Amino acid sequence: PAAYAIDFFEALEGMRVAIDAAQSVGPRNRHGEIPVVATAQAGMAGIVTAASGGLLVGPGRFNGHRIVLDDRLRPTPAVHSGARLEGVVGVLDYSHGHYKLQLTQSVTVVSNPLTPAAAATTAPGRIALASYNVRNLGGDADAARVTAVAAQIVHALGAPHLLALQEIQDDDGVVDSGAVSADATLARLSAELEALTGRPYRYVGVDPIDLADGGAPGANIRQAFLYDSARIGFAGPVGGARDAVRVRAGPDGRVRLNLGAGRLDPTHRAFTHSRKPLVAAFTIDGQPLLVVNNHFNSKGADPPLFGTGQPPALPSATQRLAQARVVGRFVADVLAIDPEALIVVTGDFNDFAFADTLAPLHAAGLFNLTDTLPETQRYTYNHEGNLQALDHMFVSPGLRARGAPTYRVVHVNADFSDAVSDHDPGLLRFELPAAGARPP
Repeated sequence: PAAYAIDFFEALEGMRVAIDAAQSVGPRNRHGEIPVVATAQAGMAGIVTAASGGLLVGPGRFNGHRIVLDDRLRPTPAVHSGARLEGVVGVLDYSHGHYKLQLTQSVTVVSNPLTPAAAATTAPGRIALASYNVRNLGGDADAARVTAVAAQIVHALGAPHLLALQEIQDDDGVVDSGAVSADATLARLSAELEALTGRPYRYVGVDPIDLADGGAPGANIRQAFLYDSARIGFAGPVGGARDAVRVRAGPDGRVRLNLGAGRLDPTHRAFTHSRKPLVAAFTIDGQPLLVVNNHFNSKGADPPLFGTGQPPALPSATQRLAQARVVGRFVADVLAIDPEALIVVTGDFNDFAFADTLAPLHAAGLFNLTDTLPETQRYTYNHEGNLQALDHMFVSPGLRARGAPTYRVVHVNADFSDAVSDHDPGLLRFELPAAGARPP
């Protein structure tokens, strides 16, 4: 019990436990649960704490001193990360892979100070590209939800020129009607953005095969792009669900794709019951920008950290590694033709920056801008009190060397109980290199 969290909590299971002073390390979730630690533990040696008060994961560091407050017997307060709580008393329980304190009295909120971050406006001459998992946004979403997503994009992200979105549902959401189009979903969001900014946002995506890409049954989640058509060019054509993007060298030695937008190797077994990468070729002032929008296989089926198998197995990692290899080969093929190509590979990779599953992307020559962030800022998601970066922004050598890229995660969701999504968006800003600035 003195060395292992499971042994410690197991020894207390079924007992009445009090925490004199607690700090939330995540927001209250939709199940009424709040992950906390004793305030005295928040700054322990070896623990990395974000400014929000949450705990960062790292290699071999998964913060086993967390415990979840549950509302089965008493309601829990709506708090964000970093709230200070007193009067935390309950019976220690275990369910759904986690040790929980079933509260037997009301909790007092001493402080709950956290407020969402906001991004500065993009400087003239720079391009802003954001990646955002919008958590199952469907065409049947109520107007308030669509407006809230659009408001975050405009006010928190500064209305980026280009958006790579994940978890876009089809037009009737979780209804299993056989319909796969997301035109209504994307048109609603585009219209909201245009109303807020006065800028002409357009969308591009590929409808999947019904029930083939995972996610909520019938919802047919997929990735999509929204772009400010006054600043970003897109010519098409757009492929279908089974059409694969292929790369070749043009007569001028530059990269050419057979499609303006399409899916990457959609029949590869790495993408069975998972989202296929969406590739799109955009132009900015006549210069090409290639963007790969990803949503890798989920960890949802993996055993929990506090489960019976220790250390927990990670069976889902095998598929993510295979997916990264497909994306890495595509990037390597592009860079073999044009080593200075401007490429962004982004999205929800469902794994940490230090995970082996992302190694093929590094091997292809990409650089993960997550690694440029201070360690206390490296998170886009909060899982039961563990802050972690699952969403990343990779750039090619040419963009890194000549585009002066900057990257930040805009913390507007992961720490908040009233969040619009469960992921924080990532925001890349870069300069468009002058056409004559390419090395000979």
